[in-house]
Amino acid sequence: MLTKINVVSKSLQSIDMDLGKSTEMLKKCCAFLEEYRETGFKSAILTAKELAEELEIEPVFKATTRIRCVKRHAGETARDEPITSPEKKFEVEFFNCLLDTTLISLNERFEQLHEYSESWSFLYNIKKDSRKTRPSQTLW
Repeated sequence: MLTKINVVSKSLQSIDMDLGKSTEMLKKCCAFLEEYRETGFKSAILTAKELAEELEIEPVFKATTRIRCVKRHAGETARDEPITSPEKKFEVEFFNCLLDTTLISLNERFEQLHEYSESWSFLYNIKKDSRKTRPSQTLW
């Protein structure tokens, strides 16, 4: 996850930054994070288990709290079941929250950059086109 963000960050910090390419990279990074949120937990767990085995640590999620019974009041129809699996709790309370926070932060921080790109990206195209034309081809 951090490698994808680092590539975009380096692109934005480079001297010859292209606004259009940078916004496209940001879009791809956000799309990757959204896809990773859906499918990446299992691969992250496998990687963590392999690392734990290399370090000779038991790769098990330990239950830390006792599940409490919640009183229901009369007329209450919705029943939110507590998460009993420590692995599922980790996914919901940490993994998904981390990716959601990252996605929201990227979208908020670069919304203005995207607006500038839509408004002013034609200037980059003019600069590229003027380099391609030769002086003999100009009308002046």
